[in-house]
Amino acid sequence: MQDLVGMAALVMALGIGAQWLAWRFQVPAIVLLAVGGILAGPVF
Repeated sequence: MQDLVGMAALVMALGIGAQWLAWRFQVPAIVLLAVGGILAGPVF
């Protein structure tokens, strides 16, 4: 159960970070979210 909570927190942090970077650099958020998902999938 503890591992599940940590994983959910990590996914939330990656999502928020991707949204912020997309806003900051004026790129579509889906691009960074997709890249983050592809990178996080095999790693985590």
